[in-house]
Amino acid sequence: MRKFVVVLLLVAIFAGCAQKSQTEGTKTEKPANPVEYGKVLFADASLGTNGKSCLTCHDPPSTLSGVGNKYSPKAYFNMAKKEMTLKEVINFCIEVPMKGQPLPENDERLAALEAYLRSL
Repeated sequence: MRKFVVVLLLVAIFAGCAQKSQTEGTKTEKPANPVEYGKVLFADASLGTNGKSCLTCHDPPSTLSGVGNKYSPKAYFNMAKKEMTLKEVINFCIEVPMKGQPLPENDERLAALEAYLRSL
């Protein structure tokens, strides 16, 4: 009986290890649609360093409805006290409230966030 319990425990341990190794290191798939990807990034706190995401300040996101038209091509952004493009505003929010690094102009994440905001 004791051998049976030991074997059963070993099987359970190995099964748990196998399940862990299959899922360990996998990431959520990035949506192919830039608007959907932007929506995912909007809630992603890893763009900054202080645990905040865009959604922290803009919940619900619909409060930004029309922002895409406003920043075409530039508009006065009160927090920065200057005219900015939508991409510049996104990077300002990543840098200042979220304490992150700005995204390069050609970064697909910046393009996706812009696409998402313009879709609202």
